[in-house]
Amino acid sequence: MVLNDTLVPANALAVGSPAIIKENRARSQDIVFGANNYVQRTERFRRELRRID
Repeated sequence: MVLNDTLVPANALAVGSPAIIKENRARSQDIVFGANNYVQRTERFRRELRRID
């Protein structure tokens, strides 16, 4: 959980709850992997899930 008004600089990780900022720890390949995974799951959920009322 990142608290209100907390700035997470580029190349930093926000870790834990509440978040602790760890500067210069983010790896660009991990960010790309996470973003691609998010997009793939979104496509799968849109295709396979149905609304239950």
